[in-house]
Amino acid sequence: MVTDRVELWDKYHKRETRQKESDLSKDGWMTDSGLSYTEDALYVCDGIKMKEGNLKNMEDYYKKLLSTADYLSEEAEKKGGTGDAVKEIIKKYVANENIEYVSGAYNLLDTIDTNKGNCLSKSTLFAGLAEMMDYDLFSGLRAVSIPGHIFVRIKGNPDKDVETIVKYKHMEYISAGRGNEEPIGRCISDILYSFYYDSKTKEDGERKGGEKILNKILKRWPTHINALTERAKGFLKNNQLYEAEQDINTALSVDPNSLNAQSIKVSLENKKINNSAIK
Repeated sequence: MVTDRVELWDKYHKRETRQKESDLSKDGWMTDSGLSYTEDALYVCDGIKMKEGNLKNMEDYYKKLLSTADYLSEEAEKKGGTGDAVKEIIKKYVANENIEYVSGAYNLLDTIDTNKGNCLSKSTLFAGLAEMMDYDLFSGLRAVSIPGHIFVRIKGNPDKDVETIVKYKHMEYISAGRGNEEPIGRCISDILYSFYYDSKTKEDGERKGGEKILNKILKRWPTHINALTERAKGFLKNNQLYEAEQDINTALSVDPNSLNAQSIKVSLENKKINNSAIK
């Protein structure tokens, strides 16, 4: 693995910055102070590790990712250095032959540590490497979510879907248009939500501080449907019907076909009827 990262580091931190987070079409990365996508993902994953009591040396992860991107960039140059070459090199790197698929391993730091991860952590890794190696490729990435699964879509003519949890030769196919397509940044909010949900499940009850995590997600990603429905359930349980209705209506405006949101809406309406009858 290449260890001289000076050129890539300078390139990563000195190019023109985006004016705002949503402007992925503008050339360049944000620096440390503004947080690039990759830095943002690492920052969120580090925060999760700290909450779990597992302190990590973030500088080691930056260096390892930069070293990996540097090495893969050299491999892509041998293949012509085009965007397609970069895409193929990243696909080979994150393919199941190299990074084993493990259900529940959503934290990017764990994936960097162990070369194991689930669809979320591997899609996040794919996007991070794309950002460091070829910004045009990164700007064309979208996250596609279907129940229980997330993968990468590359915008183009035609669009391509990349399944990051299968063998290399099976990873890519012309987009079938399935799932809800979102900016690639949704992976970061999904990492936070997965931590919330995983912790809640392990503790077999309400996670201490769980509402704060949901609020944090929704403050930055106000249409994150899983966080909306989960918070609505909490409001409903506490008989905060107005708050529950606000969240569940927002969730249904994002995805009118969400069975989870529809179920909570029915429970909410029943509770409103029962409360009216008591009065």
